[in-house]
Amino acid sequence: KHKRWPSSKYSSLINKFNNQQDVTFVLLGISEEISICDAILDGVNNSANVISLSGLCSIDETIAVISKCSFFISGDSGLMHFAAALKIKTYTIFGPTSHVGSAPSWNNGTIITQSLPCSPCYPRLPQGCGKPICMSNLNSSIVFESIVNVK
Repeated sequence: KHKRWPSSKYSSLINKFNNQQDVTFVLLGISEEISICDAILDGVNNSANVISLSGLCSIDETIAVISKCSFFISGDSGLMHFAAALKIKTYTIFGPTSHVGSAPSWNNGTIITQSLPCSPCYPRLPQGCGKPICMSNLNSSIVFESIVNVK
């Protein structure tokens, strides 16, 4: 949980793409993450280009969906590693965990982080600090610019 970028930030990012790009977003996750994906959808101005498959796909189906993506945006997660292994361009938001040694380097992935003095706090604080400003203060504009300037 402490490695998640807030749902409102993902919504804001999608809204930025909706205003400037023609992109379809697919939200992926396990059934326990349906409410997170629903919160993202609730904050999107135009959800016509957002498909939520959260809780609907097996891991094999999820990997098949990822394999069709042009790029993949996420926090430090297992699905990010699948996307990288499939040679999908990744944009990974790091905060409590270090990208050194854990970010996939073989697919030219882009690391997005604030590099705060308290970050990374993992593994010193395995459950995070309780106030992950490294994630909550990361503006969607920074992530958007990181993507459109590289994509």
